[in-house]
Amino acid sequence: MEEINISNHNKTYMDAFNKYHTLKKIFEDKYKKKRKDIRKSNELTMQEKLFKIKNIINQITCVQCGKPGGSTFYRKNRTLYAKCNCKVPCTFSMEIKLSKCFHLPTAIKNHGAKLNDYKQNIVLTKLNYLFDLEENDITSQRFSVLKEDYVKLDKHVNMIKNLLKQQLELIETTDDDGNTNNSYRSDLYKEKMKSLHEHLNNIKKICVNYKKNPDKYTLTNAITIYLSNVVPLNNEIKVIKYNQMYMDGFILKQNKYNIQGYSWSSPDDYGSVIENNFQKIKKKKIIRKRNKKKTKKVVEEEKNVALEVEELEEAPVVISQEELMEKPDESSDQENTFDPDAESIEEKNDSLPEEAEKNSPIEQQKIVNIEDLGELEEFDPTIDA
Repeated sequence: MEEINISNHNKTYMDAFNKYHTLKKIFEDKYKKKRKDIRKSNELTMQEKLFKIKNIINQITCVQCGKPGGSTFYRKNRTLYAKCNCKVPCTFSMEIKLSKCFHLPTAIKNHGAKLNDYKQNIVLTKLNYLFDLEENDITSQRFSVLKEDYVKLDKHVNMIKNLLKQQLELIETTDDDGNTNNSYRSDLYKEKMKSLHEHLNNIKKICVNYKKNPDKYTLTNAITIYLSNVVPLNNEIKVIKYNQMYMDGFILKQNKYNIQGYSWSSPDDYGSVIENNFQKIKKKKIIRKRNKKKTKKVVEEEKNVALEVEELEEAPVVISQEELMEKPDESSDQENTFDPDAESIEEKNDSLPEEAEKNSPIEQQKIVNIEDLGELEEFDPTIDA
């Protein structure tokens, strides 16, 4: 789509205007959603629903600070206002003075209907004057007043029509010297088409001569004329004929006029941005640690352990460390049972002196001399068959 040249003043006004309506839509969508949820609730009575709907404004958050209380959007004397509605209001504040913009075809249509009313009243006053239905003084005065109003309105309508024609038909052109001029599209289109047909006729003549005598004539001049004259003229004719050209998917859209040509803004009462304080407060992001994904090997091992636990008939008994220290030796079954006729532990220790010597600590053992090692007899180890 062809870009439209917009001044900096108009751009700031349009950006603020679009931002105002975007924020207003966000706020109204929140309000409508909460109201819809309350109305659809089956648990609340009618009085409770009405009470909650009246207090919705205290639940909706502001579009800037996000605190409960909401925002206020309203229009007064062709001025748009917006501000924060919380108990402690934030810096959100917008004030935009609207411009007086007219849609010229609609204005011509409305004024045309008024002209028809004036014509009808003028005809009626003439008939009253001819047939003496009213006094001549009254009809003459009425006729003069209607005629003056009709002439003024007709001039106004003609002015609007000329303005519309200028906006739709006038186009800026540049000369070879670089000067800019305004000219009507229809006149410029005729001139460009006339020069285009002349260049095409020259190309046809060169092609005909080439067919008759290829040795004498060449197609180099035809290609040069096409590239240097025909192609640029085609592009200029497209711009003159169509104000907008763009692709909608695989369809070429060609509009002769755009919306800017049909509208007109009053230079005396143009829109302006008085105040535009909006800054979205960014909330702190809560960073949550993500659990590391387990590898396939770890998952398979956990599954195998779970299957082994399921196969056990009974849960394993957990034995504390103290029980292990107090547990008797399981080598003899006699020690596990109490025998009244059995000897006491002290008597057993006295009757087994040799075992005590064998199990005596290292400090109580005799010192071995190195000289005694020579007296040891050599022996051959016996190997069991």
